[in-house]
Amino acid sequence: MANIEMFKANLTGGGARANQFEVHMNFPAIAAAGEAGRKMQYLCRTASLPASTVEPIEVPYRGRKLYLAGERTYEDWTTTIYNDTDFLIHDAVERWIDGMDRTLVEATNVTNPMLYQSTAQVHQLDRNGSKLKSYDFVGMFPTTLAAIELGYDTDNEVETFDVTWKFNYFMSITSPHITTI
Repeated sequence: MANIEMFKANLTGGGARANQFEVHMNFPAIAAAGEAGRKMQYLCRTASLPASTVEPIEVPYRGRKLYLAGERTYEDWTTTIYNDTDFLIHDAVERWIDGMDRTLVEATNVTNPMLYQSTAQVHQLDRNGSKLKSYDFVGMFPTTLAAIELGYDTDNEVETFDVTWKFNYFMSITSPHITTI
């Protein structure tokens, strides 16, 4: 018979906490990011551990259905970032997007994925700041830089903005083999 003491005994480390995480971002050269990658570790307000789906392949056979594992797909990854007065991260993401698709006619777009795709890591931390689990996002680039909402009635808030990222795949890394970018 289950009881609260058995539950506590099985909740290792008191449970993983959703507010204990950090994001490390490698901005590509086209973003001319400077210190933006370092600041992302502190100013990324929300992120997520990635989701993926294996779509089943349905194979009919004599009135029955056989299901086989199909291709794995990855959902977009979204981060919410605090904006500070230097706009360093926001500007770096703007330059990254601009490098992939410049709006000026005479400008040259970066078309080689090696020049506009990059990597990032999200680390789940314990309450002492040690890494419990990490994910590497590979072949990543921003697809949406959301609006920063302004308003006279928001006098006690720090601006935030969302960035949606597309990536080719992620790798799950579990301690103690965690490496940082």
